[in-house]
Amino acid sequence: MIDLKNKRVLVVGLAKSGVAAVRLALAEGARVTAADRRSGAELGESAAALE
Repeated sequence: MIDLKNKRVLVVGLAKSGVAAVRLALAEGARVTAADRRSGAELGESAAALE
């Protein structure tokens, strides 16, 4: 796997796979920024799971 420790990662889209990508990158030590065109309220559980 690619070494993500202290790397910056951008995840665009927070559907199921986007949330999984954020979690994986965080677990590997990355500095993650996530973006989605929907608001936090519209994302519901997806957004809450990342806070």
